[in-house]
Amino acid sequence: MPYVLKKKENAQIFTMFMKNSYGLEYYGTPSWENRKELEGNWTEILTQLGIREGQWEIVEVDQSQVRLFNVKLNNDPRKRLYMDIATGKSFTELS
Repeated sequence: MPYVLKKKENAQIFTMFMKNSYGLEYYGTPSWENRKELEGNWTEILTQLGIREGQWEIVEVDQSQVRLFNVKLNNDPRKRLYMDIATGKSFTELS
């Protein structure tokens, strides 16, 4: 099961520009398959992503949720993605 980063204060899911397997850039949700590797490189990963430590936490989600996150973002960097941890439902807002 993949892991994503969720902001502690408002349940925002971390999103960024990435490249797909064809080298095309898109706006989506980065995910990691290995929690131990993510935790072991936590500070380095946060630094690379340009986010501050302490604001974000690791959350396990289904692979189908990661796909749905990217569909809901619709490659639009103006959108912010949020997830209700209790229900697993996600929604976006324009920033």
